[in-house]
Amino acid sequence: MRTGLTMHTRCALSDILALGAWGFVIAAGSLLFFWTGALIDGALSTEPCFMLGLLFLAAFLTIGRLWKRAFALKERMRDGLIPEEERKVLRQLGRTAVTPPWHQ
Repeated sequence: MRTGLTMHTRCALSDILALGAWGFVIAAGSLLFFWTGALIDGALSTEPCFMLGLLFLAAFLTIGRLWKRAFALKERMRDGLIPEEERKVLRQLGRTAVTPPWHQ
């Protein structure tokens, strides 16, 4: 039973898979900004400044967006916008953290 006023057609498990893709986004963004900072440092002869600054900027921005998305999913679960069956699966995944219960 849904207790919220709005209905979401997306599955909560697809949100978990999307969150899993954030590891790749964090790594790729950090490496791209690190490389861009190295190019800027080479052109301006300011060796570690831009390289490290852009690396930390990329890491903080991507982790911040991940944090925001995780809390949005947590709010959806608390407000009851996720069907009860999916909430049970999410709780089980949180306990095992290995595989969904139907693959055991």
